Amino acid sequence: MGAADIVPGVSGGTMALTLGIYKQFIEAIKSFDLIWLKSCLSLNLREIQSRPHFGFLIPLILGLVCAIIFFTKIISLPGLLITNPEAIYALFSGLVLGSAIILLKDGTNVSALYRMSYIFGGLSFGMFVLTVAPTNLPDTTTTLFLAGVLATSAMVLPGVSGSLVLLIIGKYATVLNALDSFNLHLLIPFSMGALTGLIAMSRVLSWMINQHQTSFKLVMCGFLTASLYKIWPFQNREYFESDGAMQLVHATPFIPEFNLSAFYAFFWALMGLTLVIWLTSRAIKP
Repeated sequence: MGAADIVPGVSGGTMALTLGIYKQFIEAIKSFDLIWLKSCLSLNLREIQSRPHFGFLIPLILGLVCAIIFFTKIISLPGLLITNPEAIYALFSGLVLGSAIILLKDGTNVSALYRMSYIFGGLSFGMFVLTVAPTNLPDTTTTLFLAGVLATSAMVLPGVSGSLVLLIIGKYATVLNALDSFNLHLLIPFSMGALTGLIAMSRVLSWMINQHQTSFKLVMCGFLTASLYKIWPFQNREYFESDGAMQLVHATPFIPEFNLSAFYAFFWALMGLTLVIWLTSRAIKP
């Protein structure tokens, strides 16, 4: 899940769902409730230790930390997005397309009209978000807090990648570079927003998924399909340097000529698509 969430296009929620631990994941987040908060205020150590699902959360958090270290210290994804954009974005596109196919497969038990209407709704909503969402917001406390809320809210959704949301709003490289340099000025507001989104939004999202599971997945399928426009490998991208980090300010998609570069990008897109479908087929079912 940690590796999935740090890579734009793969959802940690999808990985949890396909691996059969999604219900445990949601319940573990919800275990930090008002009763636990009251226990903290009253210094009830037994309740503080026993109520949250630490046996599940501790190894999960360790996995997240390992993924963050690997993709910032060993393989720098922000750097690869600058030096090899076509290959990296092609891989991301394949990962997104694979996730959309998985969600579409879960909606085959309803009529074609029902299925297409919800997919179209998600597609329309996704295009609206992608076209109106600014990609050059300043790195203020408020914007970083909201970025944290959006990223972790997306993280608990099957089919939506928190890092993809950061990529869409132009904060992906900012956050990963802040993690790499341990910039507390940027990390503290982002972390506070992430914690708020994870605890508060998980309750709303879990209700939506449980009560309207099929329609919800179909909407997410449409949303993911729309996001392919944002991460299309072949775009004229304009960057500017801010605090030592390159920020994407504008990108215009274009149709490439069929050459070695296009073939190379297609190969990585196919690898991403195959990887997601293979992981799902090998997943441990609940």
